[in-house]
Amino acid sequence: MMRNCIFFAGNRLEWSPDMLYTESCEFDCAKAFALLASGCDVRLKCTSRELWSHCRAHYRIVYAAGGVVSAMDGRMLMIRREGVWDLPKGMTERGETHLAAALREVKEETGVAALPAGRVPLLKTYHIYDKYGGWHMKQTSWYVLRTDCAARTVPQGEEGIEAAEWVEPAVWARRLRNSYASLRLLAEMVVPTVND
Repeated sequence: MMRNCIFFAGNRLEWSPDMLYTESCEFDCAKAFALLASGCDVRLKCTSRELWSHCRAHYRIVYAAGGVVSAMDGRMLMIRREGVWDLPKGMTERGETHLAAALREVKEETGVAALPAGRVPLLKTYHIYDKYGGWHMKQTSWYVLRTDCAARTVPQGEEGIEAAEWVEPAVWARRLRNSYASLRLLAEMVVPTVND
């Protein structure tokens, strides 16, 4: 079951239809965002699309896609952008599928041509930010991608990418756990048994 997660000021607001209740109360959007602003993670059990649609209606939705790329030898691809370890991702262009955008962004940002392991995203994450005086919700669809070999990388410098590296899964997970909140969730899903 896919979960919807929103990352807001470094905190997580998560919707899941299959989450167990630990505490229940009537949903109040303003209260949820106030809790986020105070540093709490908020988890909501959402059994209807109505609540999710209600929340999304408050933002301009921007679509992006990225890749969780692994080679046949088990190493995983990551980038360092502006001093922070990250994964290749970017905006979906008009008329482009999210999967096509993920493949294109991986190629542009790292020089690596990858193939999809499946057509369904591993996870969709949502990041809320204020840009030009308006609130945006960026939906990033993350796809599992594969390559036959850990090909030579070519970091896309004009996008602020300083490095593109193939690393062991334990290194990949550790670096992502010290990165952005949405990437920490991906690290937990992809390499759950790696201890720091």
